[in-house]
Amino acid sequence: EARGNIGVKMREPLLLLAPDTADVQALFAEAGLVSAIEKMAYLEQLRISADQPENAVALLIGNDTFLLILNQEIDTGAEREKLAEELKYYQGFLRSVEKKLGNERFVNNAPADVVDKERQKQSDAQTKIASLEEALSKL
Repeated sequence: EARGNIGVKMREPLLLLAPDTADVQALFAEAGLVSAIEKMAYLEQLRISADQPENAVALLIGNDTFLLILNQEIDTGAEREKLAEELKYYQGFLRSVEKKLGNERFVNNAPADVVDKERQKQSDAQTKIASLEEALSKL
C-alpha cells in the first residue's frame, strides 16, 4: 500500500529499516520470518537500524515506525500532509476514548473487560500519536 501511495513500482526492491524495539527483536528471532517478509514485500533487505535517511517514508506498523528507503526524492510536503491527516485522526480517536473513560457511569457500570479494552485503545492511540509526531518532526 505504501508503494502505491507514493508511486513506487510494486516489484522495485527497496530497503526497509526497522527500529530496535522488543517487538522487532521478536520478529527477527523467528526463523525465516524476515526472509519471508522480504520476499512478500519485494524488499532488497529488512534490517534493524537507527539511520534516518532523507529519502525515507515513515510507516507505522503496530506501534513501531519503520522507514522505507526510496530510490527517488520524496515530496516532503505531501508526506507531511499525509502524516498530519493521520495524526488528526488518531487525536480525535483518542479524545473519544478519553471521553468514554472520563464518564464515571461507563467506568463503573461497564464490564471490566470492556473498560480494559478502552484503556488499551487509549494506550495504543497515545503510542501512535507519539510515533506520528516523531515522524513529522523528522520531515
